[in-house]
Amino acid sequence: MAQQTYQSGANYDTVDLDDIKELDEVFAGNVEDAQEKLETYVGYPRNWLQHPYIIEMMKKVVGIPFHNTGDPETGSNFGPHAIEAEAQVLDFFRELLKCERDDSHYAYLDSNGSKAIGQMNLFARDYLRAKNPGKKIVAFVPACAHYSSKDGAEAADVTVVALAHDNGVVAPEEYAKACNQYPDYAKIAWIVCGGTVHEGSGDIPAILQTHRGQRHEIVWLVDAAYTGVSYNLLDAMPFEKKPNFLHDVDGIMTSVHKFIGTTAPLGLAMVRREIADYTGQFVQYINSRSKAGGSRDAKSILEAWVYIMFLKNDVFRKWAEACVEKAIWAKDQLENAGYKDVLLHEMATTVYFPQPSKKIMEKYALAPENGFCHLIVTPHTLHPDDLGTNALGEKFQGYDSLRKAVEAIVADKRA
Repeated sequence: MAQQTYQSGANYDTVDLDDIKELDEVFAGNVEDAQEKLETYVGYPRNWLQHPYIIEMMKKVVGIPFHNTGDPETGSNFGPHAIEAEAQVLDFFRELLKCERDDSHYAYLDSNGSKAIGQMNLFARDYLRAKNPGKKIVAFVPACAHYSSKDGAEAADVTVVALAHDNGVVAPEEYAKACNQYPDYAKIAWIVCGGTVHEGSGDIPAILQTHRGQRHEIVWLVDAAYTGVSYNLLDAMPFEKKPNFLHDVDGIMTSVHKFIGTTAPLGLAMVRREIADYTGQFVQYINSRSKAGGSRDAKSILEAWVYIMFLKNDVFRKWAEACVEKAIWAKDQLENAGYKDVLLHEMATTVYFPQPSKKIMEKYALAPENGFCHLIVTPHTLHPDDLGTNALGEKFQGYDSLRKAVEAIVADKRA
């Protein structure tokens, strides 16, 4: 494996030809190291498929400083920007997440999923403060949620209460118990839909029935970072696990890069318009209202637009179905090799099992947790034959890393 050779104490005053040579060597080493990881890692929920057509398309904007500022619905007087591309990406997600009308929900793209989660907490906090003056606010965060859910709630300066789970699934009773313990608080309640490590999902309609107070007293938010696209496109996915607005939730976040596979991280925050109306201010010098963070990298937004328009739902659905099928295959292989307590939730793609050797853990980047670990079946881990073709008739170049990892894990068990 190529080694990264960054050094502290380098000369930052002047540059000579030796510096350029070293820069070339270090950069090449990092590219080689990254490519090796792309072809072996199966422990992180992110799709790393590469698309030559899109790569060539994005090369055209490498030297252009695109950024979007202000409200994505109105844009601003700053450029170059990709406001129109952002509008179409948001339109794609409004349709996917079953918004009632085009104008019924406010949506926003941020630099990553963690930032989107933080923004959702701010939207909810500002709304609850306006509707419940003088009341304290508590956020119910499943203990199995991504760490940024807790961090985002704490950054919003509200009380945070962790909800217990069973292999990634939080029972409706946990929400009812928490609501009863904080009767005089306004509430932010996070529901995990395919969470990190176990990929468990709560029964969304059953959870929503646990609090029958006034609508303005509680804001229900869904964390669907990895599953926002795939779960909604799987016909066999139970309705109660689909993260969309057919359930009477107030907001949903998802990470564009995790399943669609953009090279740059990108997080989506989408909430009922009423929830977002209490956050932000008009900023005169950009001639726009700023509801969330300021300038955003518009190249990542432009890339997301290209991905969506070049691939579309038929491809995403094919990938989702293939990932579910291969996750079942992986679980069967591990159990046949003698692994006990292998967990795979219904229609999920995260296989949770006892840790193999340290060598296997490190090579395939299997994520550890209390003696167990998980491998995640994402499109790039599959064989090209499993993924179908793009609009040009070309096969998607999966790395077949799932099969290689499972075979290595099985051999490790039998050694």
